[in-house]
Amino acid sequence: MTEVVTVEQLPAALARLAAPPTAEQLRPLREDLARYLLDVSRGALEAARSPAGAPFAPLARSTRRRKRGGRPLIRTGALAASYFARPAGAWGLDWGNEVTYFRFHQTGTRRLPARPTVEAAPNVLAEIDRRTADFAAQLIATRPL
Repeated sequence: MTEVVTVEQLPAALARLAAPPTAEQLRPLREDLARYLLDVSRGALEAARSPAGAPFAPLARSTRRRKRGGRPLIRTGALAASYFARPAGAWGLDWGNEVTYFRFHQTGTRRLPARPTVEAAPNVLAEIDRRTADFAAQLIATRPL
């Protein structure tokens, strides 16, 4: 769509285009990114790989016997059900997990290898960039001059 503006109207038109989006205008983007981040974490659990694609360390033999096989990080379903991605401030999202033992799996300990499921890996950041750029292009295209 083309809109004609006069020289006198040009500063106001450019200011409207350059104005930062409101929190309400950003809501659809934040909701989309929150769904994506939850999918990243749950997908990492299912695939037994970090969001970057690194395979999880195998379970210790004693753990495999106790679990009768099984996959790392999956026992009761509490970990998978406790991921969150929620608004933080006007522009951001907090992404993590509510269970108290999550941090030990995320970062590892002396006896437990790290098995990260919340990771700002390059592929995750690239997808966030792509989604944000698509959203910005749509937002700019719908702004009146």
